[in-house]
Formats: sequence, C-alpha cells, structure tokens
Amino acid sequence: MIPSSKDILTKMYYHPEKYFSQMANVVSKYFSLIIIVQERKQMFLISNHGCNFLSILFLLARGYFDYEFVKSKQTSMSWQMINLRQPLQFRYYSRDLSCSGNYSLIAQSVVIEPLNYNELIHIHLAYGDRLDQIFVSYLTNSSQYTPQCQYGFDPFKLEFYPNGTTTTYIESDMYEGKANIWSPQKFVDSGYVHTVLLEDFRPSTTYFYRVGNNEHDWSSIYSFTNRSTTKNEAVTLIAYGDIGLSPVESGAKPTIDRVTIRIISTNITCLLHIGDISYARAPRVPYMVGIGNHEYDNVTGGDKHLSGPPGLGEFRLECTDSGDELTASMVHCFHSPSNGNGLFRYSFDVGPIHIIYYSTEHDFRRSSLQYMN
Repeated sequence: MIPSSKDILTKMYYHPEKYFSQMANVVSKYFSLIIIVQERKQMFLISNHGCNFLSILFLLARGYFDYEFVKSKQTSMSWQMINLRQPLQFRYYSRDLSCSGNYSLIAQSVVIEPLNYNELIHIHLAYGDRLDQIFVSYLTNSSQYTPQCQYGFDPFKLEFYPNGTTTTYIESDMYEGKANIWSPQKFVDSGYVHTVLLEDFRPSTTYFYRVGNNEHDWSSIYSFTNRSTTKNEAVTLIAYGDIGLSPVESGAKPTIDRVTIRIISTNITCLLHIGDISYARAPRVPYMVGIGNHEYDNVTGGDKHLSGPPGLGEFRLECTDSGDELTASMVHCFHSPSNGNGLFRYSFDVGPIHIIYYSTEHDFRRSSLQYMN
C-alpha cells in the first residue's frame, strides 16, 4: 500500500557548514542535503521496484531540473548542487505496484533557497596582452552595481581598486535544440560575468586581491604571483584536458585533488586547460583555456559561432558535441591575449616558454585562416 501524504513526514537535513562551501578549493561550490520520508517511526524511502523517484523542481519555471529513481530498501538520498540562483523543491512521486499509470505526488519538501542569491562565484585569472596585465573575472546574479577589484601588496592594505565591465549571454545566443530554450533541463539563466583588467603589475611579485563591490559583497582575499619578464627564471605549469562532469566523476577526482595540492603547496606559474572546460573557481593562478569538441562541434550554425568560421559550424561534419552551445558561455567567462582569434587561437610567454593555443576543431590545414594567422 502506498501511503498518502498525510502519513508521510518529509524532513530536510541541512549541513550549513557545507552549504555553498568550496570543495577542494577548485571545484564549484555546493551544498549537501538529505531527504528522508518517515512512516510509523521507521525511516525509509517507499520503494516499489523502481516505480518511485525524487525530483528537483524549479518553482519559478515549474519544471524539473533533475530526478533520481529510488532503489529497493533505499533509506536516504543526497545531492551535491551548485547555486542555481533559483528556489527549489524536492518532490517524491510513486506509482502502483505494477509500475503502470500516472505518477502520484506523495510528499514534498519545504522550499529550498540559496543562502545568497547573489553569491559571488567562478573567480578566474588570465593573462592579458602585456606581461604586466591580468584579467580577473567572476559571476553574480546582478548587474546593478559596478564590479571592482581591490588589490595590493599587503592583504590588510588593498590600496588599488579599478572598476570593471559586465556582460552576459542568453538562450538566443545559442544555436538550436536544447540550448536556446529557457527551461531547467535546457538553458538556465547564466547570471552576469564581471571582468576587471589589472595593469602595471610588477614581474615575479605576489599580489593580494578581492572582487565584488560595497553594495553586494566582497569575495575572500586571494593571492597570486605575476609571471616573470625574464627568460632565465624557472616556471612550473600544469596542463590537462577534460575535467569531467558534475557531480565529480570518480576518474576526475584524483586529478582535481592532485592539482589542488600542487597549487596550494607549490609555486605554480599558471594552469593550461585544453578543452572540455570546467567553470569552477581559479583564483590563485592564471587559468588559460582552449576549446575542445564539447565547446565547439556543431553540424550547423557556423555563421552564429563566436569564432567566426566560414561555412558550416565545425571542421568535422559528423559531430554535435557542443550541444548547440556554440562556445557562448566559454567566451563570456574566460579571457586571453588578443593576438589571435580570442580563445580559439592565441599565444603568450611564460618565462622561457612560448605557449600557442590553436583549435583542432577548426580547419588548421595549410590553406586555412588558422594556419595562416
């Protein structure tokens, strides 16, 4: 017998110390929660051999962001989630023992809201055109006030405070399919990306900084060391591609942990991420990115792509790996020197090393624009 909603008590267990706390100092913020359905003082999730599921509802959109079926004898379920700047609700559905007919709503949680709808997330550093320039960018839910970066040589005396600019992208910036329709499972409001260009930085010098504004809030204070201008100074780089999905995949976690330990314990000059991008935080070292198949590949829509390619939407005509994103989110969230074609091809110096980024998703034959430029 499936109990009615009157027989079920839905409890929400919060972990405030984890609510939007950083995970390994690299991966995006998250919170953890557990829903337990209780009947007659015994805690369990009522299970009819895969006929029941818990879903995550976007209340404003009246649509479901995600769901998970309940396994036999399962007693609890938990999720790790980023701040989607939306009020959410967890709902428990069930069908009869034969798993036929429509699902019935059995119980629902209280409305769950972020502690801070305008939380400051996704801080990134990137090199500019000159050796004394650094881009710092971050994301919030509002464009109401001017973004700033306060920085200096002492964490207790941030004496410089240049202003920045704000941009965003919407569903119409995508191409087609799932990407250009606003809904919980297709396109979710991206928030606003703020960028400040810092200049006149001394070489091989450590700076302290924070971003935000007085009206909304400030980030924590971070530090980083600018690159050297000489060719005889040693540098240390970390390079990888494909960081996995959210929640963190088992294969990606060891890489994330090792990178985190190296960045915290070693003087890493910069990090090179070569395609299939993570949008997590990178406030301690410049995070230089290049595109991969999941940022670019699309059979049609090349005329709308931000790289400005001629003809079709990709070099390999059989692939649709970008999911119609057309690199819009990546171009707004990350920065690079302007000596090429944005994030799609560029180069920069780090000590004695000259690093060149180019795209294997674009035509790079001798007759191509990419090769000639």
